[in-house]
Amino acid sequence: MPVLDLFWPIFNIFLYFVLAVFTFFSIINLITALFSLKAQKVYESITPRVSVVVRTWNDGSVVERCIQSYLNQEYPKKEFEIIIADDGSQDKTREICEYYAKRKCIIYVRFPEHKNYKADVIDYVVKNVATGDIILEADVDGVPPPNWIKEMVKPFSDPSIGGVTGTVMCGNSFQGSISKVRTIDDFWHFCISLYGEYALSGHGMLYGGSKGYTKEAWSKVGGHPKRTLVEDGEFALKLIEAGYKIVIIKSAPLIQEEVTTFGQYMSEQKRWVKGGLDLDRIYGPTMKKNKLGYLLMLSNFSWEAAYFFSFIFLPYQLFLAIPILINLSALYIGMFGLKAKGIFFLFALAYIWVGPLLRAIVILSLLKNRILRRPTTWTKVWHYSTQLRYPTYS
Repeated sequence: MPVLDLFWPIFNIFLYFVLAVFTFFSIINLITALFSLKAQKVYESITPRVSVVVRTWNDGSVVERCIQSYLNQEYPKKEFEIIIADDGSQDKTREICEYYAKRKCIIYVRFPEHKNYKADVIDYVVKNVATGDIILEADVDGVPPPNWIKEMVKPFSDPSIGGVTGTVMCGNSFQGSISKVRTIDDFWHFCISLYGEYALSGHGMLYGGSKGYTKEAWSKVGGHPKRTLVEDGEFALKLIEAGYKIVIIKSAPLIQEEVTTFGQYMSEQKRWVKGGLDLDRIYGPTMKKNKLGYLLMLSNFSWEAAYFFSFIFLPYQLFLAIPILINLSALYIGMFGLKAKGIFFLFALAYIWVGPLLRAIVILSLLKNRILRRPTTWTKVWHYSTQLRYPTYS
């Protein structure tokens, strides 16, 4: 029998198998998006002692904006403190922070030399400076809404909860094409799927852009691990191993300044992808205990995988149109629930193709680093003093 007579039937079976797999994951994404519309559980209002900890390094352009956003919080002033941890800044960060510290608006902790790990800075402050029962963290380029502290602490009325993550959106979508890609990225990964997966499985993870945890839980697990480039994900898995639950809330979305150049995007995404792969390698058994949560996490990137496949097999692009359209529908449903501004529904059409292409470049760059034995590291992203705006109508 000629080889070609065997090849084509096997190849067709393979194509149908791939279509079935991608369609299955796409439907899961659609269900996730529908669950992202589910109302958040109502927790009782509490006012525990809170320490807001922000690590900064040469962020003089945005640190004052950050401080002001916490001074405007709708939370009893006597029940929370703002701690700015300066990781050896050499710009005007010190001058700005000392101004607010002298007026007793913040507690300013300065490290004379830059640390290799953000976690080293945070853990020192939590152990030696913070007086709160609850620790809240956000990135220095982030701007929380006035109800952020109030909403972030509510789930801790349940003593079984060790950590909380809030949704995060891009606040500088107007700064070019890459920031628009990150806007849709944030809609899906840090709003729609983040909350939808939690609503479906009861399983949450921590994201450093907007997270909180009890000081008791932090102490029990020995602080933040530093085995990967994503210390927040590691910390979340350690909390889960210790028997704590992690809650996702969507009632106080924070906006932050996302990357604006291709180089910044590559650096950011390589760290996240490499960190995610290392998490699965090191903490795989813990992650897979929640089988539904693990399946939902895998489905997150199904449209990207479908795009990769259709790009490699160009004549068969239409073959995968069904799962790609289902994923686009999932994205639209979630964005509708978030009340995304109309222009972003147009950007999403481009994102469904451009996003996976950028991700492919990231993966190829990681493979190159591995072949050449080059380490993948965290690279400083410089921020700009700009007025952040919500990409939604509310």
